[in-house]
Amino acid sequence: MKLKLIKLPSPNCNIYLIDEDILIDAGCGFKNQKYLFLDKLKKANTNFDKIKIIILTHCHFDHSNGTRFFKNAKIYISKKDARAIKEKNNNMICSYFFGQEYTGRSDIHLCIDSRSILPLKNDFTLYVIETPGHTKGSICLYDKHRKSLFSGDTLFENTYGRYDLFGGNKKDLDNSIEKLNKLNIKTIYPGHGCVFFR
Repeated sequence: MKLKLIKLPSPNCNIYLIDEDILIDAGCGFKNQKYLFLDKLKKANTNFDKIKIIILTHCHFDHSNGTRFFKNAKIYISKKDARAIKEKNNNMICSYFFGQEYTGRSDIHLCIDSRSILPLKNDFTLYVIETPGHTKGSICLYDKHRKSLFSGDTLFENTYGRYDLFGGNKKDLDNSIEKLNKLNIKTIYPGHGCVFFR
């Protein structure tokens, strides 16, 4: 399994490419960044059409609107955040921060929750952990074999996600952080900022 971090200009989230056909989160999807995004994918030996699956850690615009570029990908998101995407609920997606309406994909192929296990490759399985607090449906993705966590906007280096947006809740976020602290994690791949180690 090959893992590559794709960085686009702020305020895009971190985008993680697994091998050449799976993404975790998809960025802002700004029209003027389309060819920059494509160039970064080409350097990783892939392109928009080759991506088969996009797993969204939550519904916010800076993680989900970039799905608009991927016509062939199946979209996975938590059950609780899927509604915002399906209804293109700009309040829950917080697109007003970016002065744009949501134009990302709204066709969800799989709604996932804490019972979901995603066997994506022969040596790569992700366990879904529901971590509400940043949004009602925020999730983290745990790779038990490598002891690594894709934390979305739940957890960053030396801090945690904000909870003052639509659907956010401090108590839920505290409970989610406590849940993550019980896992055997060596490497954390956050939704923004640098990869870090515990």
